[in-house]
Amino acid sequence: MRTLHDMTRRVADSGGSFSTSVTVSLDGLDGGGAYPDDSAAGLLVGVGRGEMDVRSASIVHQWGGYGAGLFVGVDGLGQCFIVDNELPWTVGGGFDAGQALPRRGWTASAASQERDGRAGNVLDGDPSTIWHTEFRERRPGHPHELLVNLAGEQTFAALAYLPRQNNDSGRVGAFDLYASLDGNTWGEPIASGEFPNSADLQIIRLPETRARFVKLVAKSAQRPQPAATVAELWLLREFIEPGDEKAGWSGEVRLEVSGEALDDANYGLTVKAVDPETGRVISSAAKTVSPERVLGNVALVSHPGGRMAGATPARFGFERWTVEGDAVERSAEHAVGPVLGTQYTLTRGTLKMTAQLMPLGEADPATAVLQIDTGGGWIEVASAQVIAPGYTATFRVDDWDSALDTPYRVVYRLPDGELMHTYAWHGTVRRDPVDRDEIVVAGFTGNHMNSLQVINRKWNGEPDHEAGNWVLGMYYPHAGMTEKVAAHRPDLLFFSGDQVYEGGSPTFPDLENIELDYLYKWYLFMISYRGLMKDIPTVTIPDDHDVYQGNIWGQGGRKSPGRDHDGGYVRPASFVQMVHRTQVAHLPDPVDATPIEQGISYYTCDVQWGRVGFAVFADRMFKNGCNGQGLPASGTGRPDHYNNPAFDTADLDLPGMKLLGDRQLAFLKDWSGDWSGVDMKMALSQTIFANMATHHGGNLGHLIADLDSNGWPQTGRNKALAELRRGFALHLAGDQHLATLVHHGIDEHRDSVWSFCVPSVANFYPRAWAPEITNPYEVPEDEAFTGDRLDGFKNRVTVYAATNPGRETGYKPAMLHDRMPGYGIVRVNTKDHTYTAECWPRYADPTDDAQQYPGWPRTIDQLSNYSKRPAGYLPMLQISGLERPVVHVINQQTGELVYALRLPATTFSPMVFEQGRYNVIISDPDLGVRRSLIDIEIAEEGETIEVAF
Repeated sequence: MRTLHDMTRRVADSGGSFSTSVTVSLDGLDGGGAYPDDSAAGLLVGVGRGEMDVRSASIVHQWGGYGAGLFVGVDGLGQCFIVDNELPWTVGGGFDAGQALPRRGWTASAASQERDGRAGNVLDGDPSTIWHTEFRERRPGHPHELLVNLAGEQTFAALAYLPRQNNDSGRVGAFDLYASLDGNTWGEPIASGEFPNSADLQIIRLPETRARFVKLVAKSAQRPQPAATVAELWLLREFIEPGDEKAGWSGEVRLEVSGEALDDANYGLTVKAVDPETGRVISSAAKTVSPERVLGNVALVSHPGGRMAGATPARFGFERWTVEGDAVERSAEHAVGPVLGTQYTLTRGTLKMTAQLMPLGEADPATAVLQIDTGGGWIEVASAQVIAPGYTATFRVDDWDSALDTPYRVVYRLPDGELMHTYAWHGTVRRDPVDRDEIVVAGFTGNHMNSLQVINRKWNGEPDHEAGNWVLGMYYPHAGMTEKVAAHRPDLLFFSGDQVYEGGSPTFPDLENIELDYLYKWYLFMISYRGLMKDIPTVTIPDDHDVYQGNIWGQGGRKSPGRDHDGGYVRPASFVQMVHRTQVAHLPDPVDATPIEQGISYYTCDVQWGRVGFAVFADRMFKNGCNGQGLPASGTGRPDHYNNPAFDTADLDLPGMKLLGDRQLAFLKDWSGDWSGVDMKMALSQTIFANMATHHGGNLGHLIADLDSNGWPQTGRNKALAELRRGFALHLAGDQHLATLVHHGIDEHRDSVWSFCVPSVANFYPRAWAPEITNPYEVPEDEAFTGDRLDGFKNRVTVYAATNPGRETGYKPAMLHDRMPGYGIVRVNTKDHTYTAECWPRYADPTDDAQQYPGWPRTIDQLSNYSKRPAGYLPMLQISGLERPVVHVINQQTGELVYALRLPATTFSPMVFEQGRYNVIISDPDLGVRRSLIDIEIAEEGETIEVAF
């Protein structure tokens, strides 16, 4: 079901008529061979039923279900068809709603099942939910039995089995199938065999059987493991023999589809497959549907087939596609490509902008142009090559006038025969808000792009609209949320990672075509946020799922010798580089452009915007893998998850283990001391330096320590915090699927920086911070998780807020909102030298502070980012001649910077944390002036030094 949607046209009037046609060609077979008869090509109509955002509708067909449209086309035998894509079906040898027995009232049970893997999931119509045998508390081995009660005697002749879709863990291998009238007497199996290791629907012929109970016995799994999993099971009235694998047509056909209202209650659809040379009608089909079924998107479909009978998948080509009629609504608002969107930063007068393009043909022009409107027309200021793979064009303009709002457009010209079409993407490069006292930063993490998770879940076989358990476009394109974010008028957008998820968001990964697979998901992200990013400076950094790993333990960029936990990058370096081009090429130049291992780019940099300095770094790029490092066994089956309360996690802090790399630590030290052009500082990275989750997953099982968190290794964590506090920086990050507001401690509680971990945009894998609770999880009271605490690695954390899931929000769908999704806002006040952290649910009204998550908003004083207990104070500085001086305090004996900051006033008593002598530098780097005080000691109360400029 590969699709191409026309985002600019849709059927919007069920009382009118429409026609759509396209020439379909056999574009050859992958590997040659006969053309599979279960292949198909054609069009989807009525996608979204006219109720969905056109963008959300463009992916809703993925699993079928409500809004998935009508598939109108021709199969590999040349036969036209019109099938209901909201119901299970497979072209040429599968089943449709007429073959499947209704499952209303059926129940399923199993002796072994997880809380989030109940047996009943095999009957719910949702392929993303599965029956999963136990694996957390215990791991029983094969055989595993799945019993289905048919709620009465039924006659059937085939079984349809849908395996687990997102991976092959637990997929059934060898099996027996039994039937019984009473649930006690089973006799011999009615079928036995072994399923292939495939995500495809499997149809098994059975002797015609009458029974009230069916039992599937999984005797083995595809992997050598004890688990069993099943996504869906159906019983079919009959088994339809697949036809011979032969081409029913060759060359090209012209598919002609038309629809018209017959009366108020009926709408007629017809499809013809016509030989374009002779005009001969090869095949045709007609169907009458209810009028609302044709409303919505129109899309092309290429369905490769070949899987039911084991043949080689087919390929189709399309050209000369038309969509017209008085029922068709036209709108350019959602047009996509050739330029999909832009991201930009503007720092120290240098603009860097990346334009994301759709895939280009080899013969297409490979240059894009950046133009600006000076008031007298558009002028070109830069051009850039479109780099493939990835299809990005990155512009750089030095000496940009950052005092003006500047309209821009990215222009791409595409030839069409003798004509040249010009396409443009428009936006505005904002002026640098250096005169503003408040800079607003919006933070995001975990952008799930599956719009189907709730839409297609069915209760008793039908969508439960009235209960509010479904929503159109629940995730992608996040339209309601982005509108709320815009209401905050952010000055900077920060995406901390997991802009894409490789698994089931919305499709499962195609690793053979990993670059295109990533681009598809990245395009969905760009479409969701491009309306914000085109006008607002954006910092985007990739995390583990962006590079198709479960976790990143980058270990300096090496090639992983095995899987994620072994350390390094699992996917090819060329793929990682393509991801970096799409996500970080628009960032300011790195402080050190030397690549890490395998030539992977090192993008650590600093951004200045509105007199706030932002350090941007990847906190997993150098982190050691946890497997093969000599760590004690975890006892959980995963080397990164520790769950033995008798185990001392301090023993995991082995000598030589890295969190940040040496280059990153050196950068942070230099950055903390450099106050040119800035009044305050923030650090932006993938995740926070603590293990702030005690419960994980759908059933929120207890977990003592997670090595994927940046609470480990502890020494590396403390080194990072020590560098950040030198510059009194607030740390903003994500990744944890749990929003937290924490004041970190190294030697004592609250002696280092604050961190704000923002909530996931779509929290499909919940976590909780409930340190006083083991299993089962209960929502803790505030006093049970706030205050001075130790995380799972015995790191000091003072917790002020956490979005623990479990309380009912009252907003539907509960599956989304009760897992506490949303976004973060930080208001940096450069006049008062404070940070105000805000944590917003997706549903909340941004004008009503009371709707924020409990514990937010909270205002943080800049100086509290280094609130270590002082050994004493140097003499009070009374500074004249400078409005906002910068002070550096340097340990005279070691030459080390203790800290540096720009003062909000002209008097300051420098605190120091040990006895000794210090040098103090008072300056204004923006004016190029400085004074030095040498050999200063802790002073008696009332001692002052006047410093005049």
